[in-house]
Amino acid sequence: MKTLLSLVSFLALGVASTFAATYSFTQAGGNIPDYWSGGTPSLTVNFTVSGLSDNVTKVTLSLNDFAGNAMSNCRVDLKAGSGPSLSLCDGVGPSNPNGTFVFDDSASTSIIAAVPSGGTYQPQTSLSGFSGLTPSQANVTWTIWAIAWNADTSNHFASATLEITTVPEPAPTALLGLAGVFGFTLLRRRRDR
Repeated sequence: MKTLLSLVSFLALGVASTFAATYSFTQAGGNIPDYWSGGTPSLTVNFTVSGLSDNVTKVTLSLNDFAGNAMSNCRVDLKAGSGPSLSLCDGVGPSNPNGTFVFDDSASTSIIAAVPSGGTYQPQTSLSGFSGLTPSQANVTWTIWAIAWNADTSNHFASATLEITTVPEPAPTALLGLAGVFGFTLLRRRRDR
C-alpha cells in the first residue's frame, strides 16, 4: 500500500509539473507617430519580461483601445531582446479601427481581412517565431515598434498586453523514476500472490 501511495504521489507531481503557465505583461501605449515627419521616429513600448522558467510555446499581443483613421497606415512589429522582429501588421488592417486588437496565431481570421471593430486576429507574420525561446532568450526586454505611413498621426492605442505561455519539458530522470516505481510495484504484486 505504501508503494502504491508513493506511485500516486509521484504521478500527481509529474502531472502537475506539465501544466502550461501564462505570464501577462501590460504597458501604456501612445500615439503612433508619422515616420516621415522627422519628429519621433516610432512609438516603442517595452516589456521587461522575467520569471519564465520554461521554454516559450505561445505568444499573443493585444493593442488595447486602438483607434484612428486606418490601421492600414501603420506598421507594428514585436521583438524579443536582440532577436528578429515579427510584423503584426504592415499596411494591412481596418479603416477607422476601434477596440482592442488581439494578435493570436490560433485566431480564425487574419488581420488582413479585419473589420473596423476590435477582435482576435492572426498577425501578418506568425508569432510562432517566438516558440521555443529558452528562458534566457525570453527573460529579456520585449519591444513593440510602431510607425505610421502617409502622414497619418491619428492612430493610437491606450496600452498593450503581452502574454507568453510556457510548458515545462518532462525531465528524463522523472520519467525513469516513474518507470522504476511502476516496475517495482508490478514485481511486488507478483511476489505477493
